[in-house]
Amino acid sequence: MAHLIPVDDIIDKMLNGLARRIIGPVFPIHSGMYNDTLKPIPYDLEKAKQLLDVAGWVDTNNDGIRDRVINEKSIPFRFEFLIPAGNEMRKNIVLLFQESCRKVGIEVIITPLEFTAYIERQMDHNYDMYYGGWAFSPAPLDLNQIFHTSNWSNRGSNDVGFGNQQNTRSMSQITLL
Repeated sequence: MAHLIPVDDIIDKMLNGLARRIIGPVFPIHSGMYNDTLKPIPYDLEKAKQLLDVAGWVDTNNDGIRDRVINEKSIPFRFEFLIPAGNEMRKNIVLLFQESCRKVGIEVIITPLEFTAYIERQMDHNYDMYYGGWAFSPAPLDLNQIFHTSNWSNRGSNDVGFGNQQNTRSMSQITLL
């Protein structure tokens, strides 16, 4: 999916070049936490197609949407993408992503929701994908609230369900390099 996001076009065309591409949730201002050796995932439709093919998502019925047999049923690669209603910038960015997905055979259904309903769906983990973001201060970061595994089930801010072996400790104890 990351190969389908035209980040450079978004920065150039939607943000008038007034943004900087970063890797991950930590801003470069946080030296020692920001890993500047990581390379951005490029916008690459051919690479996306290749990865989808390898994962078994192919258009078996020639309807333009990739599908895959799961539990003996053909499932189309189609998903809902939630956005807050009235946020034209997010809507336009998601439209660019939707077009990229269409080019590789994935159907994205954009669903604008009133903000309270949008947040409620996130907190209830009732979504396929949503456009969200966090604003951080330049003060030292404690990413525990957003990324710690425990903040998935308690309606904390880890509503995407991020979790791994490292993340079972407090995120404030982990140096992000």
